[in-house]
Amino acid sequence: MLRQQEPYPGIVIDGHWDVRMRNRGSSRLLMPFRDAFDMEGDLGNNAMHAVFHPGGLRQFMVNWAEFAGQLIRILHREVAQGSRAAAKLLDEIAAYPGVSAEWRLPGHASAASPVMTMQLAKGDYRLSFFSTFTTLAMPTDAVLQQIKIECFFPADEATAETARQLAASDTGDQHAFSYG
Repeated sequence: MLRQQEPYPGIVIDGHWDVRMRNRGSSRLLMPFRDAFDMEGDLGNNAMHAVFHPGGLRQFMVNWAEFAGQLIRILHREVAQGSRAAAKLLDEIAAYPGVSAEWRLPGHASAASPVMTMQLAKGDYRLSFFSTFTTLAMPTDAVLQQIKIECFFPADEATAETARQLAASDTGDQHAFSYG
């Protein structure tokens, strides 16, 4: 799935929202943002911390409140399904400055859109994606039940063109996938 997602980003996330794998598109397109993260330890490899931490993607996300508000709904749904990992993660991200108090409660505010758009900007470098999550319906390994594959698709032609140009100039010196 990650290979087929090229040249657009794709990541594999475990039940703790830790990024376990990412495709080359993810590395090529998102590395300028990841390189500027100001986060302690390994928090940058956790998708939720990367979005909510003030030193992560949040500082580059043009529509952070909208995107984060929709993303936290997913986390609340996991908490309601009994996930202790999600409950712990919700407590951690709720402690970040600027996280709305109403986000700490399930069923907060407005209805969620069926499509989450993430708009990133760092200087003149701008990207706009919508994403989808895929889960494995009936895996034979119980660990795989918690795996999510997030695929990012360009939300505008400028992002699609940037992805194509970066893929065309890729030397192929890196592995097709990176872990963590």
